Amino acid sequence: KDDETQKKEIIKYESVDNLKQIHNIEQKKYDNITNMSWKFENNYQLISQRREKIMIDAINKTKFTPMKYFRDTKDLSEGVLDHGTKMGEGWLLTAEMMELVEIGYGNIICAQPFGCLPNHICGKGVMKKIKSLHPDANIVAIDYDPSATKVNQDNRIKLMLSIAREKITDDMEAKL
Repeated sequence: KDDETQKKEIIKYESVDNLKQIHNIEQKKYDNITNMSWKFENNYQLISQRREKIMIDAINKTKFTPMKYFRDTKDLSEGVLDHGTKMGEGWLLTAEMMELVEIGYGNIICAQPFGCLPNHICGKGVMKKIKSLHPDANIVAIDYDPSATKVNQDNRIKLMLSIAREKITDDMEAKL
């Protein structure tokens, strides 16, 4: 029995050593893949940032106002909406509205296409928070789907424009 027990223990240790060797080989493969993935992602980010800079520089040479860098835009939605939000346009819609207000475009029409319920919920859900952070913001959501009448859409836009005109008039009177 002692010989058989010793043989079993030897086989057991050999199989454990084999498992350790297999684990080490698999870990090295994983590390190589992870390293390649990280390099690819890092290079992709660098290329994307260069392209973004080229586009912003080109827009700066025109009469248009360029948006901020994407990473800066993303940071604007912090505290308003979680970056894990994936419904509709997710956090990007919120970040873009915040950015527009911050660069001086306080009158925003948030067009909701074809009854996109997730975008509708996400877009309208953050408008109150954005308005509380930026009281001068004038944001209106307009639904563009078969159930929305053109008259209703036009009236909502006209109402938003009249509020914008009132704010301009109030600002001009305050300066005098």
